Amino acid sequence: MQTLPTSLYSAQQARDIDRIAQESLSITGFELMTKAASVGFKAIQEHYPAANRLAFFCGAGNNAGDGYLIAAMAIAAGYRVQLVSLVATQKIQGDSALAKQVLLDAGGIILQDLETLDNATDLVVDALLGTGLDRNVSGKFAEAISYINTMVAPVLAIDIPSGLNADTGNIMGCAVVADFTISFIVLKKGLFTGLAADYCGT
Repeated sequence: MQTLPTSLYSAQQARDIDRIAQESLSITGFELMTKAASVGFKAIQEHYPAANRLAFFCGAGNNAGDGYLIAAMAIAAGYRVQLVSLVATQKIQGDSALAKQVLLDAGGIILQDLETLDNATDLVVDALLGTGLDRNVSGKFAEAISYINTMVAPVLAIDIPSGLNADTGNIMGCAVVADFTISFIVLKKGLFTGLAADYCGT
């Protein structure tokens, strides 16, 4: 039986700890994002060592930025990478825009349409929606979540499965069913409460 963690944090507490970490370590948000992405990439290598073809699904926020950076690291390591952005790339801002540029500089290509994605992949990486989700998922994002859930390849969720409430573990309309979830900085309450057990994997 897996031992439950002794400390769980709300999404706001996680953001506060993120800010404190930047201040105490004298690093930028982008540098912290890069550190998190490195952890995410190592998780892929350790838990899915046979995977070579990776399919990334990205939104617009910091969760997407993590995805862009992990994808760039994967390209540099020789992986075959596909990445779909659910948001027009010119609308991506802040640290995520910097991460997007790192991906492009690494030779990555950003697809804008699910129909252009090759389903022959070894691992799906969910970087659509992060812990800041505060409304039900709809539109393109709901379609992408449904698409991911029909794919044969295992799914690794970045920080939290898209559509899962980070505080309650409730489903915000629909959610990605992940096989593995890598959580950064601290463990969020929503990963262990509500319906989380059915969506987070291991």
